[in-house]
Amino acid sequence: MPTLNLNYNIIEVQRRKAVGPYPIQMEYLIVAGGGGSWAKTGNDTVGGGGAGGYITGSYCFSPNETQTFTIGAGGALQTNGTNSTGFGLTAIGGGAAGANINGVATNANSGGSGGGGADGASPAGGTANQGFGGGSSPAGPAVGGGGGGGAAEVGYNAISTAGANGGNGKQWLDGTYYAGGGGGSNYKASGGSGGANGLGYLIGGGGGQGNPGTTGIVGLRYLTGERVVVTNGSSVNVGNFTYHYFTSGTGSIQFIGDEQQDPNINPCP
Repeated sequence: MPTLNLNYNIIEVQRRKAVGPYPIQMEYLIVAGGGGSWAKTGNDTVGGGGAGGYITGSYCFSPNETQTFTIGAGGALQTNGTNSTGFGLTAIGGGAAGANINGVATNANSGGSGGGGADGASPAGGTANQGFGGGSSPAGPAVGGGGGGGAAEVGYNAISTAGANGGNGKQWLDGTYYAGGGGGSNYKASGGSGGANGLGYLIGGGGGQGNPGTTGIVGLRYLTGERVVVTNGSSVNVGNFTYHYFTSGTGSIQFIGDEQQDPNINPCP
């Protein structure tokens, strides 16, 4: 009668248990909604809205783990943008612009990035590691509105009757810029030009020259072919990677499990 090798059987069971599913690392982008500017008439000067907060990083998904996200809307005129959330993090909505409406100055609001000042209305600061403050616009010397802060730089200061430019946003892994600040308006009825919006103002950007802020986004990048279940949003494949974008409301992603983990491409600590 043959003898049973119990040690071999134990080792074989352990080996089989160790084969997948593995965790996987995904890269993420979280951008809040941008802050709004003010409606402008010929007698007004308005700053640019601050961009929504910009956060990037990586997250290690366990098999069958689900994460949910909320995407912040852009701020209406005179209001801050709404926060975006994901992975336990909160990107702060952009700050509303400052304005001088018929001689009454209202200071800008702080946010992910701060709103720009306007004809004596003070600019506001941004949030550390999410964005920068707005540009200034001193009272008296007939200068346009300051630019709203962006994810990559402070909004520009107004130095003439023209409005100042908004601060630029940051470029993510997909090559797109996000969270640019809004440009300030010209000085009252001076005929000067308005400032340019910063790079990336179309997504999570501050409103420029009397416009609302733009809606934020949550983006994910993972290896194409990974088994996921996604609620809402849209995907695009670029090279070896899939980019999935959530652009409004709420959404979620469930990672089923990686059967053939490649530590050279998607290592998980």
